Amino acid sequence: MKKKRVVFPETVKEWIDARSTYKLTHAQVEMARELGLDPKKFEGIAAHLLEQAKPPLPAFIEASYRERFGKNRPDDIRSVELKLKAELAQKEQKRTLKSLGKAAAKWEAIPETVRATLLESVWCSTCMKTTTITDIECQTINSGLLLNGKCTTCGSTVGRYIEEA
Repeated sequence: MKKKRVVFPETVKEWIDARSTYKLTHAQVEMARELGLDPKKFEGIAAHLLEQAKPPLPAFIEASYRERFGKNRPDDIRSVELKLKAELAQKEQKRTLKSLGKAAAKWEAIPETVRATLLESVWCSTCMKTTTITDIECQTINSGLLLNGKCTTCGSTVGRYIEEA
């Protein structure tokens, strides 16, 4: 299976660049994001701190975070890349569930024992015998339910149509 390459939005790229430019940790980036700081303005903030002989930008972010939120670290310390990937995966999962919504609901409405029997008694035309179906995909067709998947014995594609009673 081919991996999808994640394209980062411009706002995420700005945080990635700021992290490498100002040598910030993932925690400090998250602190800055929660504080509502703009990564484009870090250069000005860093220059101002340097002129005033104050601590560098990472220390400034930590002190501001501690002062505003009363804690030393954010609750979620993941990189912005990981957060974006998790968000995209969650959106994809929701999209898949939404498209399979009716079929999944029909499948879940069938009692567990009946579902197990249906999965274990699928005809495979390659093996020429009854087999168990794996890697199931459900879809609704004409008020019924179509299960597509793979034969556990030979791996060929098998299917089962379940009529609505």
